[in-house]
This record gives sequence, structure tokens and C-alpha cells, in this order.
Amino acid sequence: MIPIKKKSIFFLDKFFGEIQNYTEKDYGKRFDGIENMANESILQEMKGAGSEVETASHNIEFENKLTGLTVYQDREKPLHFFIKMELEYHTKTFENKSYFLAEETLQKQKEDYFMTNYTALGSIQQTTEA
Repeated sequence: MIPIKKKSIFFLDKFFGEIQNYTEKDYGKRFDGIENMANESILQEMKGAGSEVETASHNIEFENKLTGLTVYQDREKPLHFFIKMELEYHTKTFENKSYFLAEETLQKQKEDYFMTNYTALGSIQQTTEA
């Protein structure tokens, strides 16, 4: 049996991998298929206002990659986590490396998990023009 921490880390890695690994071709579809992984309000918050703008910009090639995910588990609340994501975003003219911090709570749901709370805590970005 996999310990709860490893199963929850696998869930978080899969969830954030789905929404953070994209190009201009699949940007608009990156939330498809993960509706059963988080509350609708969380998914709407993560989609944000920029979704329509970048989806309309098909003539610009871009890529975003989740290059690192560090998960900190709360000892007192085993399904409460702090997440640090390392992201790389680039186009032909610039590169952006960012570190994004979030706090979230999962709930056990059958054989998997479900994200019930999510709070974006902030980000640090480094941009380089090509």
C-alpha cells in the first residue's frame, strides 16, 4: 500500500502537470479532463482572465513547462499542503522562469483525491529577452 503522502504527491503532480504543461496549440484545452480533481470555483480561479486572450493569439508560439514541484505536507493536517512550482515559459522573443507558491487542501475521494481549497500565495519571476 502506498503511504498517503506519496499518493497525494502523485495527485498534485498530475493535477499541476495537466494545467501547467502547454503550448499555444493546447492552451485552451488544458483543463479538459480534470473536472473531477477540484472544485469548480478552484478551476475557474486557475483559468483566470488571460485564457481568452492567449487562446485568441494563435499566431504566437509559446510553451509553458512545469519543471519542478516541491510539496510540503502539514504534520497536523495530513491533507493540507504548501506547494512550490517552478515554471518555464518561453516564446521566440523571451523566456520567463517563475516560482509560484500555493496552499491547498485535499479530500480523500474513493481511491483518489479531490482539491477542496486552493490559495495562490504569490510568485517570483525572472524574464530574459532573446
